[in-house]
Amino acid sequence: MYTVNITFKVSHTVYDAWLAWMQETWIPMLFPGDDKADHRLSRLLGHPDEDGATVVFQMFLPSRGFLNQYLEIRQQKLHKNISDKWGEHVLFFQTVLEEI
Repeated sequence: MYTVNITFKVSHTVYDAWLAWMQETWIPMLFPGDDKADHRLSRLLGHPDEDGATVVFQMFLPSRGFLNQYLEIRQQKLHKNISDKWGEHVLFFQTVLEEI
């Protein structure tokens, strides 16, 4: 099992619009058709948020093949989509974890 973890710092000025866009547009783009992997969107608690909310998106992939498909085909397009749409209002970084 592999987990793609994307941590976002979202400006308060765009948080509500960004959250709706994530749920209605970005996540469906990530999982077109029947290719849905399990995923979770969570807000980090107990962390200073003067500069914005910290939100974590986790996608759980069952095999290295699914991970490679994401990394090779979808990752760059989806990351660019976020940057183009939200600019400096949404900063993010991605990590990939392997269950042991």
